[in-house]
Amino acid sequence: MSDDTIPLIFDYTPEQIILQQGSNVLTQKNLLEKAYALAQQLPHNSYAVNVCKNRGNFLLGFMATLIAGKTSLLPPNSNASTIEEMAGDYPDSLLLCDEGFDALSIKHKLVTVNAWATDQLEQHSGFIEQPKIPSDHLAVIAFTSGSTGKPTANAKHWQKLAGTARRLSHRFQFTPQTTLVATVPSQHMYGLEMTILQALQGRCRLRAEHPFFPQDIVQLLHDVNSKDVNSKREGRTSNQPSNQPLEQSLKLREAVLVSTPIHLRSLLSITAKHIGVKKVVSATAPLSTSLSNEIEAHLSTEIHEIFGCTEAGSIATRHTVSTDQWQMLDQLTISHHNDHAQVDAPYIPKPIPLTDQIEIITPQHFRFVGRCGDILNVGGKRLSLADLNVKLLEIPGISDGFAFLPDHQKTGIGRPSALIVSELSEAEIRQRLAKKIDSVFLPRPIKKVDKIPRNATGKPLKHAIEALITKEK
Repeated sequence: MSDDTIPLIFDYTPEQIILQQGSNVLTQKNLLEKAYALAQQLPHNSYAVNVCKNRGNFLLGFMATLIAGKTSLLPPNSNASTIEEMAGDYPDSLLLCDEGFDALSIKHKLVTVNAWATDQLEQHSGFIEQPKIPSDHLAVIAFTSGSTGKPTANAKHWQKLAGTARRLSHRFQFTPQTTLVATVPSQHMYGLEMTILQALQGRCRLRAEHPFFPQDIVQLLHDVNSKDVNSKREGRTSNQPSNQPLEQSLKLREAVLVSTPIHLRSLLSITAKHIGVKKVVSATAPLSTSLSNEIEAHLSTEIHEIFGCTEAGSIATRHTVSTDQWQMLDQLTISHHNDHAQVDAPYIPKPIPLTDQIEIITPQHFRFVGRCGDILNVGGKRLSLADLNVKLLEIPGISDGFAFLPDHQKTGIGRPSALIVSELSEAEIRQRLAKKIDSVFLPRPIKKVDKIPRNATGKPLKHAIEALITKEK
């Protein structure tokens, strides 16, 4: 271990609210007290698999794990089979979960986390010391989604996590008045960086709820901006005396929605007047300019995208309606090396290669061409599957869809296939898509289905989709 450390909570302000669920709130001091107490109760395992769905419980478990010097394992999903496999790969691990989690078939030591319990954890009085985490501590092992195969492990040290989070906070101009509402799971790198780490390193307030349906997302955003919220701080109600900073914090909230294209598309069906979303942040799949314009007009806001991957984390952002260029986060650069792009950052020991085709404009700006192995090549003509999917979803009358190259066409030569959720006929879909792309790239077959199989972040599940195509033939 090096002597270098980074505080668990950047700019620690004990009375500042860090977490809210409904009308209940926790200050940084409240949550830190709980984290210290939970850290003392954890078994002596090296790893903690955190499957907490409630973001408050996840945050508490994450903090306690760091304080105890352990490493968080972030599974790509909470399926029993996935967690059992992780138990085999990391036998020295325990499981952090919400109340009611079905763990009957799981062989981990089980620890139930409840950030909102008021009678289980001892409360401290007076000053509580801010913990400092060694910069080179292995804080997280994150796993790829596994949508196209076995999830791959990626190690994340505390210095990298904190460095990325602070740069994202600076890029989006977050303040202590920023309240984050998110539809993405905390276990995903995008969700971790833009929710949990923003609460710890970005000075934001975090809503613990995990909305899924568009009505729930809109209602939660409305609640964030309601000035008559009867907020209760742990240990007192709003009828009891309170200090000025707490009340100011309650009145000056600015809602930021952290989401994905699949969730944002669903919001267009909801009347969303006067919600007052300060900013929308999107990742996990490309956003078309037309969809970005619709979202900005519908929510009276601005939408920004994040470019990243599990291996490198978030590296760049763009305001989609303004430019097709990505701007690297502060002090990050991108360059070519041995026919691939790589990222340099002050908080990583060596450059990280990207598995993408990138057009580098400057060391701070680039255009995304496509994922490696994601470029269609027919008769010398080229098109990325990402671009094909963007154009497919731009067609009026298509509520969801996914075009992909079947496994037997791994070279990128051949026609893609597609699953579509739409009232349009297959002929109408093909006719409208032909106006946007060269006919050699038109998917065959195009199969209509009731629902596209997707994971919690909205990424299509390739194996399930291949099975649907095969079944429909």
